[in-house]
Amino acid sequence: MKCLSYVFLSLLVVHCFSGLSPGQSHMSEHKKEVPLKLDIGVQHVEVCSGEVVKVHAELTNTSTKDILVDPTMVWYTISFSTIRISSGKATGDNYLAIDEPGPEYEPDYIEIKPNGVLRVERTFNLKDEFFETNGKYRVQVTYGHFLEDCYGSELAWQGSVASNVARFEIQDCR
Repeated sequence: MKCLSYVFLSLLVVHCFSGLSPGQSHMSEHKKEVPLKLDIGVQHVEVCSGEVVKVHAELTNTSTKDILVDPTMVWYTISFSTIRISSGKATGDNYLAIDEPGPEYEPDYIEIKPNGVLRVERTFNLKDEFFETNGKYRVQVTYGHFLEDCYGSELAWQGSVASNVARFEIQDCR
């Protein structure tokens, strides 16, 4: 038993001085660079209850090579959130949609040159139960592509990248 204590202590010392936490490997220090940046914004920061919010997205190639992407996958996940304050208490609420295109989907890849930008927009209806309460909301999207499709002789980029958070406010305009 004393021997096991020394082994455990030795492992703990190695982890403390290596700068790694337990369960973390040396391989995780070399994170793969994501060659894309995703920025979003809303057309209007104030919108009327029951109307729509238009979100525009810019997917930028930050690498030095051409990248193939699927524009539909800019909306792979869409996350709306809000914080409501009632009677001095704050409560949060989230609405997450995963926009899987389905098994019959055929990607329509486009090439983004280095420092090039793909611009897309999407309109979201605010008639859902989640948007019933007037107030401040946040939206964030994730580009995600995980298919191993080839386009010509190039492989489409695989992975995901999250956007910044855009804010808007739902108001009663009656």
